[in-house]
Formats: sequence, structure tokens, C-alpha cells
Amino acid sequence: MIDNRWLPIDTMPLSTVGEDVDVQESQRLYSNVHVTGIRYEREVVEEQFMFGEAPQISIGRIADFTITHTTGTIRATLKAEWRPHA
Repeated sequence: MIDNRWLPIDTMPLSTVGEDVDVQESQRLYSNVHVTGIRYEREVVEEQFMFGEAPQISIGRIADFTITHTTGTIRATLKAEWRPHA
């Protein structure tokens, strides 16, 4: 038997484009999804300082994922998990 455990969504590599995967989040399961693209969005933090100093902008953690497939898109948060479709 093949160990096909669920992995955190932020570990989904670009090499899954063109492959079939399963995605689950909360009580939703998307099975046998043919991935055509992966996009993730990061949080951006801008800190303002007093006395005329330039603001500091930093890029934070990944906020959410969008997985495109042959029939639409799946928007997932970091709570989602994925695995290769068996």
C-alpha cells in the first residue's frame, strides 16, 4: 500500500502543475483535480515611523492559495491540505 498522507498546502510544489491532486479544507474535499496553475498571495506589512523616516515595508507569510484547474479555481487558506491523487 502506498502512503498517501495529507500535506500542508504551502508545501505544494510547482511541479504539481499538470498533475492530479486531492485538496481538502475544513469539510470540503476536491478529489482528482488536474492542476493547471498555482498562485499564492502574501501579507504585506507597512510600518510608519515618526519624524519623517521612510516607511518600512516587509513581505509576510503566505495568506492564501489559488489553485486553478481545468474546470475552475480553488481558493484555499493555510488550513488546507493536499496530496497526490492515487
